[in-house]
Amino acid sequence: MMSIGSLLWSYEGRIGRARFWLGMLIVLLLGAVIGFAAGFVGGLVDAASGSNLEEMGPVTAILMLVAIAVMVYAQLAVYVKRFHDRSKTGWWVLIAFVPVIGVFWILIELGMLPGDPGPNAYGPPELPTAVPA
Repeated sequence: MMSIGSLLWSYEGRIGRARFWLGMLIVLLLGAVIGFAAGFVGGLVDAASGSNLEEMGPVTAILMLVAIAVMVYAQLAVYVKRFHDRSKTGWWVLIAFVPVIGVFWILIELGMLPGDPGPNAYGPPELPTAVPA
């Protein structure tokens, strides 16, 4: 079973649809927590340095950019592993940057279609998780 750390930070291996949706939920929550913390800490530092509280100060802006970069990295890692499960190279993540079409492609390709049932160039399929009786 893949750890949360591997799910978010590794670009190797394969994940099924359930793990993909779990990864997307974790990325969303991670982004919210990191974004809030960056805004809070940056706001405190900017306020202490005399910046106008109605505008984003430089420290807040830098921390928010770091938060966004962390979130994008984790999201791309989840996308790559899901494309691997569909026997496609990780470079398919670039489709996400195509306006309108990319969002629907990702939603259908990664979120709805099943992966390869057997081993492929990216490894064996993810083992199904046991459901307790």
